[in-house]
Amino acid sequence: MYWIAIIFLLIASLASLYYFIKSLLVIGRHNVLYAVLAFFFAPIVHIVFYLTQKESISLQERTSFKRYFMLIAATIVLAFIMMALAPSAINNAAYYY
Repeated sequence: MYWIAIIFLLIASLASLYYFIKSLLVIGRHNVLYAVLAFFFAPIVHIVFYLTQKESISLQERTSFKRYFMLIAATIVLAFIMMALAPSAINNAAYYY
């Protein structure tokens, strides 16, 4: 079970990196200063930009932001699941060695 959580966490991390870059490009098209700030202070600047510019960005760009936000939430949930499963995985590994 622990390895499945690790695999899902890696997939979610790679997907969130993809949508991070995609949303960073959208921000850069509208405002370069926001893009620089979003690179250093993600996801706070992403959220502020999304809420302030929601009407001026296209539906496809909004979908990219929403997927990025959902993947961040999924990564946090998977990290908590891994923290809950880690003690049992360590005990099982110690038992086999």
